[in-house]
Amino acid sequence: MIKITITIIFTLLMYWNVAAQRVVTLEEIIDLAAQHNFGLRIATNNREAAENNAKWGNAGLLPRVDVNGNYNYGESSTSAEYEPIPPVETEAAWTRTYGASLNAAYTLFDGFRNQTNFKKSKADFRLSDLVYRQEFENTMVNIISAYYEWVRLQENEKIAAEQFEITKAQLRQITGRQAYGQATEADRLNVLTAYNSDSTAMVRARLNIRKGILNINTLTGKRAVGEDDIADPELTLKPGLNFEQLLEQAQQNNIALLQSQTNVALADMDVTLAKANRFPRINLSGSYALSDQKNEMGFLLANQNLGWNVGATASYNIFNGSQTTTNIKNAKLVRENQVIALERSRFLVEQDLLNAWLDYENNKSLLAIEENNVAIAKQNLDRTQRANRTGQATNLEVRDAQRTYTATQNNLLTTRLNVKLSEFEVLRIAGILIGK
Repeated sequence: MIKITITIIFTLLMYWNVAAQRVVTLEEIIDLAAQHNFGLRIATNNREAAENNAKWGNAGLLPRVDVNGNYNYGESSTSAEYEPIPPVETEAAWTRTYGASLNAAYTLFDGFRNQTNFKKSKADFRLSDLVYRQEFENTMVNIISAYYEWVRLQENEKIAAEQFEITKAQLRQITGRQAYGQATEADRLNVLTAYNSDSTAMVRARLNIRKGILNINTLTGKRAVGEDDIADPELTLKPGLNFEQLLEQAQQNNIALLQSQTNVALADMDVTLAKANRFPRINLSGSYALSDQKNEMGFLLANQNLGWNVGATASYNIFNGSQTTTNIKNAKLVRENQVIALERSRFLVEQDLLNAWLDYENNKSLLAIEENNVAIAKQNLDRTQRANRTGQATNLEVRDAQRTYTATQNNLLTTRLNVKLSEFEVLRIAGILIGK
């Protein structure tokens, strides 16, 4: 009766543990990182600041309007002599003045400098947006790698548990055989050593899983994954990948390539800005002002002005030590360097994509080989265990077969994950890992 009760309790505990487990998908982790990752939050603010700068007013395309006001009051003692007027002396004579003005200024023409600055601020925002996308992409790459490392550690624990069960069964078998004089104490101790080693491997596997979960929580910026949660081990490859199509997409969407193209556009604008000094500058201004002054003594006791005025100024640089010519030459050289960098980016993107594609194809080819190796190693382990039970194979031979089987399982697991990771790398270089 006690045995039945213990069995029921153990079954309920096992059921409760399984029920408490929550499968966490890669999509959930990516969503969490998009909301809470610290680096992404900073990049979001930087992108917003660049967007705020891309305004007409910041480029000087809007007029400047100021309102000014003043008020002054003072007292002073005066002693003055005028000929033929008798001397004048006062103590604490007051003077009061106040005024207000509305002033406006606008640059009508400055060699297209303001228009170019506005275009440049828009390009800076595009560049900042690409930096954000790059930060997001790098974060996703780290998240994906950490998630599949979690999958690997999780599956590795299962492999370690299977190896432990095999060793435990072998220990029971050798203990029974020893009882009938068919095995020595040395045989039992060898198997017991293997049993303890496999027990340690299971403990380490669980510890590594906990560390993997901590790494995921660090990358997401939120403690969203618990120690009882499990990763989804299903690996589905994206169908229909074609190298030529991926290369075409990379030429349009690769972030590094888009950044190089934006840098060329910015260099073009810098050339235009350097040429702006060869044009005249025309400014318009206008004001509407009120001023009032009252004096306790003097020839002018009161004075009040109210009115408006408008004006225009033009300036043109005749000579500045050839600085403009030098700046234009240097700006053109910078542009030429950016064009060269763009050519290099196109070349490197194609090379990187080709390398990633070769890894992807190679890993897919290795997958079938590793699956076959696991099947062969399992057959060999089963055969060696049967031979061991009839005394035709030693415990060391069983252990060697067991290790070979475990190694092939780990190789297969690593290859399966490498196929998926190499697929993500291909998509990243093509610029389609995340949405534009």
